[in-house]
Amino acid sequence: MKTVPSTDVRPSPLLRLLPGAMLLLLQLEQGPAAASAAAPPAVKWVKGYSFGKSESHPHAGVECADGGFLVVGDGQDYSNETVVKRYIYVLKTDRAGNAQWQQRFGDVAWNYGKFGIELADGSILVAGAMSTTAQAGTHGQAALQRTLLHLNGRTGALQQRLSLPNNGWKDNLKDGFMCVALGEDDNSVVATGFVGGENSTTGYVDEPMFLIGGGKPFAMKLSLKPRLAVTFDMTIEAPASAGFTPVQGMRLFHDAKRGAYIVSHTVRYLPNENYQFGLTSISSDGTINWVQGYKAQPDDMHASHPYALTQALDGDYAIGGLATVPEDQTCEGRLVKIDPKGGDLIFDRRFKSAEKDTNIECYGLQVTPDGGFILTCGTGVEPELHPEDPQSSKIWGALVHRTDKEGMKVWEKTYTDRMKDDAGEYIVTTRSGEYAVYIDAQSWGSPSTGGNFAIMLLNAD
Repeated sequence: MKTVPSTDVRPSPLLRLLPGAMLLLLQLEQGPAAASAAAPPAVKWVKGYSFGKSESHPHAGVECADGGFLVVGDGQDYSNETVVKRYIYVLKTDRAGNAQWQQRFGDVAWNYGKFGIELADGSILVAGAMSTTAQAGTHGQAALQRTLLHLNGRTGALQQRLSLPNNGWKDNLKDGFMCVALGEDDNSVVATGFVGGENSTTGYVDEPMFLIGGGKPFAMKLSLKPRLAVTFDMTIEAPASAGFTPVQGMRLFHDAKRGAYIVSHTVRYLPNENYQFGLTSISSDGTINWVQGYKAQPDDMHASHPYALTQALDGDYAIGGLATVPEDQTCEGRLVKIDPKGGDLIFDRRFKSAEKDTNIECYGLQVTPDGGFILTCGTGVEPELHPEDPQSSKIWGALVHRTDKEGMKVWEKTYTDRMKDDAGEYIVTTRSGEYAVYIDAQSWGSPSTGGNFAIMLLNAD
């Protein structure tokens, strides 16, 4: 894979102390100069949303045609666990953040809401995974199936549920959608996720919220009318010479200019099985144009997870997520930009916290009106890894990181006060240039749930 030279974006503070000539030399060695500093925008409003007594976790969504917001996630009522362990939750607001409707879905066991979009007719399509007792595994667990929920846009009422059989149910393997996106016309959508997946962390039954080990990513095209129907469903595989195996589809979109579906996914490099960023381009007839993997450097970075994907204003592709540093097990934010022609890397930027043992885990990525990028991330210390650190450092905040078109930082700010856990989960650039930050929040919504949906709207910058 041809790589355009790039370097880490973390300039040493020592540069400010060096003589001018040495400073110039080091800047040339380190690549492009950082963008001019700008003040982070002010908060316009923040609102929280609870689903009864349930702890609820937002994952993604969109700005709707009426200027309101769609938020999709899932949650669990720990005080009243019944046959349903986790529900899908969906919220629709108006442009001022006032809830218009809220819905929950789930019949049994574990259910996950991962993404949602508004269709041309104003209805809503939610992608995720739902359990069913129609297929029960060898230990009696309900099977987890890829599921799309078609909802009425005015009320959130269910209009159609499409759940696809899980072929690995006898071995308790998991299937699920991670994302759905508009297709090339008003009667088509595309989706991605995983089939045949397994828990990537031993004993963590809630793993489909985030990452799946094993299994394969897929790309699927569906028609909408008269009812949801699969047009093609293909697994994504890499040639043996690639040195990696694609594992879990994460996000996708339709590149109208090139007539291609662009799918981000994790890849597992052999022999050490490191998880890294991956991207695949697929033609409209289902033919794979190219598959690429993007190792976080140095090679001993043992984990790099591609949670977010977008298309830049110049037509290039960008993936956002995190990379784990092996020395102290902390996570850094990661942003890569990719050439659409063959998937070659254009740049690879990382940014870390100045606070000891503190993670930056980025889950949302959007373009900005000037062609830059904006990411939202959770930031805080993992108590299990650093039990000796003060309790205050283990409270998570919602960090927003803004860059120019070259991925260089313009501004960065943690918008929550770190008095309660309020982690950034997703971000939407609105049509007016404002930024809606979706937060897994304890500071807004009911104080007794352990976590709620929240939207923080930032002014345009």
